[in-house]
Amino acid sequence: MASCLRADKETGGENSATYGHNENIVQIYTDWANHYLEKAKFRRFIQDLQADLADGVLLADVIESVVNEKVRDINRKPKTVAQMIENINASLSFLAGLGVNVEGLTARDIRDGNLKAILGLFFSLSQIGRAHV
Repeated sequence: MASCLRADKETGGENSATYGHNENIVQIYTDWANHYLEKAKFRRFIQDLQADLADGVLLADVIESVVNEKVRDINRKPKTVAQMIENINASLSFLAGLGVNVEGLTARDIRDGNLKAILGLFFSLSQIGRAHV
């Protein structure tokens, strides 16, 4: 889906209207996450929601900044796809432990930049973030 959205933006394909709507949602969640990252004094911010979460490090940072708890077992400098997947799985497990419904989400979806999965995850995270305010 991610490549489809990117292609539609570039070519003006039939999903251009859908892309425009998704682009707004992506920007809202990017700004939301960056607000929490800035508030928690993290130095790295999201530029591209689909690409920047791929190694799991920034995802863990966002989660930590929202819930104010440390996500364990994060490899801060993953070199392999397997290490990136482990990071994302650690974040998903952490969220599940907090009661966030992560059913149907896979680390591979996040790693591959699946926009629907990422937006769903951020929506769930925003709900739990409200409880931690």
